[in-house]
Amino acid sequence: SAAVMSSADSSVLSASTMFAHNIYKLVFRPKATDFEIITVMRVSIFLVGAVAAGIAIKVDSIYELWFLCSDFVYCILFPQLLCVVYFRASNTYGCLAGYIMALFLRLGGGETTLAIPAFIEYPYYTNGEQLFPFRTLAMTVSLGTIILVSLLFQLLFFRGYLPVWCDVFHNVVNLLDPMETEPVISNEMMGNASGDIGVKDVGLELLNSIEGKENKSYKNSIQSESAVIDTENIHLNPNLNEDYPRNFR
Repeated sequence: SAAVMSSADSSVLSASTMFAHNIYKLVFRPKATDFEIITVMRVSIFLVGAVAAGIAIKVDSIYELWFLCSDFVYCILFPQLLCVVYFRASNTYGCLAGYIMALFLRLGGGETTLAIPAFIEYPYYTNGEQLFPFRTLAMTVSLGTIILVSLLFQLLFFRGYLPVWCDVFHNVVNLLDPMETEPVISNEMMGNASGDIGVKDVGLELLNSIEGKENKSYKNSIQSESAVIDTENIHLNPNLNEDYPRNFR
């Protein structure tokens, strides 16, 4: 029983940790403090444990749960892994759309283990039994959705049809972690006590460091009486083309 408890609490802890760090912090609260992350992890542990306990009480067979886990990995996670490893243009928008499509098509075929009736009658549906390979269909549709939606959002952002601030997942043009592209503001950039270098100069120095070249139209958009680059919310992808529209509004 000790080995079972050890495996169970490790699974619950890992699921809660992944949610707190990979979803809550990276997607919803990039500036979340350590205390906030720990609080979210504790709440997640309670919720995941409650869901796991409910499934354990409802399902009689461990084998069925193991088979169901393999089923979901094939239908939902395999396309995600394949695209992340081999398709450089994949992004969060495509992965989220593919996840939703795979989950919908897979559950649409029904699942007796979770007592979910079929609400999609695939071809060759006979006497409540799905003879069509809908699991492979869900996996294939998810794979295609990830590729198409990722390319679509990349096109919309790179061509300037969507502004930078619409990249809410910080995945295409508005990068979340600017550690490799954001320069360190040195004392020389901040100016000396006589005030030889002002805030505008700091903003322009940051811009030139990030861009690697001067861009008048973009510099004019940040020059004002208190012009400061919003480096906390906007971190441009350094791989953008030179003709990318630099309008944040």
